[in-house]
Amino acid sequence: MVKTRAGKKSVKDSHIGSLSTDTTESMKKLAEEALVVGELLGVKVISHKAKAVKRITDSIKANRGTACR
Repeated sequence: MVKTRAGKKSVKDSHIGSLSTDTTESMKKLAEEALVVGELLGVKVISHKAKAVKRITDSIKANRGTACR
């Protein structure tokens, strides 16, 4: 991981060799689906859904590309 000047964590995308701090729409959708699955399993986000989505997308970005290795 690399820290940018703003202090945000960046993830190196190994297959194109660029740094990205962007959260894509597919990441947001995946995070929201994860919350729905969690609710089906009995874990419910009572408030701050946006913060929960951000934590999930941050985790996705941090682990991006590790499944291919």
